[in-house]
Amino acid sequence: MGSTEEELHPMFQDMLRRTDGWRPGENVSSLDFDFMTRHPAMSVLFIAVTTVAAIVGSIGNFLVIGAILSYRPLLRNKGNMFVINLAVADICITTIVSPMNLVGVTRGPRFFLDKVVLCHLLGSICTISCLVSMLSIAAVAVNRLIQICKPFVYHRIYTHKKTLIYCFALWGWAIILDIPNWVGWGGHTFGLKEMGCTFDRVANYGFTMFLATMSIFIPMTVVLGCYIAIIVFVRRSRNEIRKFGEESATRRSSTPKGGTARKMSFKKDDLQFAFILFVSFLAFVLCWSLYMVALIFDFKDRWPKEIYVAGTILGHTNSCLNSIIYALGYARFRKGYIIFIRKLFCLKIQRNSSALNDSKYSLRYTSKVTGPLSTPIRSKVLQLDDNPISSSVTTPLTTMCRHGNGWMR
Repeated sequence: MGSTEEELHPMFQDMLRRTDGWRPGENVSSLDFDFMTRHPAMSVLFIAVTTVAAIVGSIGNFLVIGAILSYRPLLRNKGNMFVINLAVADICITTIVSPMNLVGVTRGPRFFLDKVVLCHLLGSICTISCLVSMLSIAAVAVNRLIQICKPFVYHRIYTHKKTLIYCFALWGWAIILDIPNWVGWGGHTFGLKEMGCTFDRVANYGFTMFLATMSIFIPMTVVLGCYIAIIVFVRRSRNEIRKFGEESATRRSSTPKGGTARKMSFKKDDLQFAFILFVSFLAFVLCWSLYMVALIFDFKDRWPKEIYVAGTILGHTNSCLNSIIYALGYARFRKGYIIFIRKLFCLKIQRNSSALNDSKYSLRYTSKVTGPLSTPIRSKVLQLDDNPISSSVTTPLTTMCRHGNGWMR
């Protein structure tokens, strides 16, 4: 490919007309743009943080997937398939986008001069992965809402097959949202301020706002609405439980003859995990808020480079936080990590270990309303009584280790 501007791909022709925003009004764009020389401190900070986040994120999200697939109490919860979906999207960031960002910082735009398709693909992977992350968080919120507030219809809506279809649908929807970047409505570019191949935020402001609405505002509204509904439901249920306990004797004496039993239940464990997932959502919002604000309001690309570097670092750092949040806030994931690591290295798991025992949590109330036309309704209360050691569910890792050294028979 030629070196004159007229012979360059339109992506790089447009890049040469932009500035990195280091000094107002100064445009030193070139194909030999050297970030390490021009911004040494900023480049070193970017490389250091991005490298650590990529390593921690790759290992952590691999552990999340392994924990869910290896530990039955996590595996049986179909909503955790969305957590796997989120982990896969984060792995795409930590193993593909972040390393290539390091190439962009150290080699500059000339490295991609004859790799235009690669630059497009990196921009698409980054955009699609971030979209799937937000959509998966929204899907998890809807799943928690139905599981806690509508437990008797939950298993009709979320079968294993349907949940898997939902997960693939999130990826399909994200790909559809990225297609305009390939057909001229939006675009991908080598961002001088982001120091890597990314979504072209200034190519078409209308598309940028459309993408922000579909991928940020609507999912955030869904997430907030779901968790508010869960909080309202739990508070109302607790008040009814307290009131029912105080008036149980009166209710039994005044109940008419005939019989319908209505039982409503939710597990404390579900509420705890819902809270942890909400914390994960807040972490996503906080990490990406700076970049999203710049994306929406800096439509003339005048904000300084420091804002975009900080926004990119924070955004990509989010990909390593979820596994840490799960481990710190949810005992079942800690147990899942331990079991997965032991299975991975074919280590024997101690039976009756206190670190692996589950506790049963159930919060429920029952009210009986009778009438001549009523029919009995059998209620279902799920209990957390699974022992991971005596479980009959097997995974590829347990099968491999069982044949390897004969443990866990």
